[in-house]
Amino acid sequence: MENLNLIFSSESIRNSFYERENEKNILQFPFFFESWSEINFKIENIADENIIAFRFDTNEKIENICKKLEHPLPEIFNCREIQISCNDGLYYIRNLDDFLKSKKITNSVKLLKKNDDCYNEFEFRLVKYGSRRFNALFNQQSMLEFFKTETSLNYLGQNKSLKIYHFANQFTIKADDLFNNQKKEKNFKNKTINAENFKLQISIWNNLNQNNNKKELTVLFNDLKINVSRNKYFLEIKNNLLNHFQFSVPQFDRFISFELIFNIKDLVLDEKFNIVNNDDFKANIKNISTTIKSSIGTLNTKSIIDHAEELALKLQAQKLNTRKQKLRESQKVYVDDILLSRVPTNEQETVLLFIKLASLKKTPLNHANILEYSASEGIDAIADIQLDKSVPTDKDCLVEFEPTFSQFKTHRHPPKHVDYIICWSIEEHWKKKLLKNKNWLYYFKLDKFPKAVKVIEIKNFDQIKIK
Repeated sequence: MENLNLIFSSESIRNSFYERENEKNILQFPFFFESWSEINFKIENIADENIIAFRFDTNEKIENICKKLEHPLPEIFNCREIQISCNDGLYYIRNLDDFLKSKKITNSVKLLKKNDDCYNEFEFRLVKYGSRRFNALFNQQSMLEFFKTETSLNYLGQNKSLKIYHFANQFTIKADDLFNNQKKEKNFKNKTINAENFKLQISIWNNLNQNNNKKELTVLFNDLKINVSRNKYFLEIKNNLLNHFQFSVPQFDRFISFELIFNIKDLVLDEKFNIVNNDDFKANIKNISTTIKSSIGTLNTKSIIDHAEELALKLQAQKLNTRKQKLRESQKVYVDDILLSRVPTNEQETVLLFIKLASLKKTPLNHANILEYSASEGIDAIADIQLDKSVPTDKDCLVEFEPTFSQFKTHRHPPKHVDYIICWSIEEHWKKKLLKNKNWLYYFKLDKFPKAVKVIEIKNFDQIKIK
């Protein structure tokens, strides 16, 4: 008997397991090992216990396996027992469910040896793996998606495949030839950079449909794909890549796709397999950013930019034509046979129509002056409003604009912060709940608050005609 030593404590691993909260992360396990070409991955249920087994087409010594497990996937502890058959014999790690549940802090687990037989293939077997949600999580579709998107399978060459025995079903997942697929894309450009601490492959091309736009950044560390979706340094590299391009048409980036694939030699990972942003990493990132900037300059991207701008202009023209078509087909608002706008369908159109009517003095209000408007500051506007000559002007009153009254309710604005709601129309079911003052003016009272909120319906202004 010997101990499998871990670089993190049981408490850290336990916390990481619950924070990662994805039992499918166990599917990353094969990519801790580099030399295999094919894995038989078997999922079965024996005596009401789910069993997962990875059988590699290569062999491993127990020393190397233990070295890999020093920084373990937290998910390997989500079972009762691990069985390891390898070149040096058959080994067990038992009572792993206690490892996750126990409050006792330790940095090792007991590795028991059952026999000295030499096994031709390395197998890693997890007994009683997962939770009650196992069958829902480990279905064929979800596993296919995980291997394709969350692991490094597609970045290690076409010689990698997994034969999966999923209870009674059998299917194979093979690595896609991403690079050759991308080479078929319009104006494809590629550059490989071999630096001291990293290797970077930059691929850029035109996607002809904006829905096929791809902007990917992948980081590999010893054949393991590292999730960098929340790493601010890599997000900055990804988001700033197209800033190195000279362009003259907005939204051209919708038709430029790229993928950055990093192979980084020296990374420090925490217990959740996130990159530790230490000083060495920050220095490496600075070097990476400088290298990318200079490398983009050496790529002949003119054809990519020209084509992207051409497609962007076509798209913008299509959108303008669609707007024109919608305008032609929509109902219009007239005052004294003068066309003001189409019937409002959003807040901005409602504001524009009301301001036009107020400036033409074609509202039933005695006075209305919008002093300030900001759709991003909660309540839309501040205004001076006088309903008629018999009442004083409401100075600096708070106004909310909506195309319909129901949208005011949907947006859940606090009624205490509103003096007037100005909308194009009030739905009939809401009119039955509001108090009516005039054909175009309604109001409602607030519980335990000395104020009534007035609701103005533009649609029922006397001088308005809809055609």
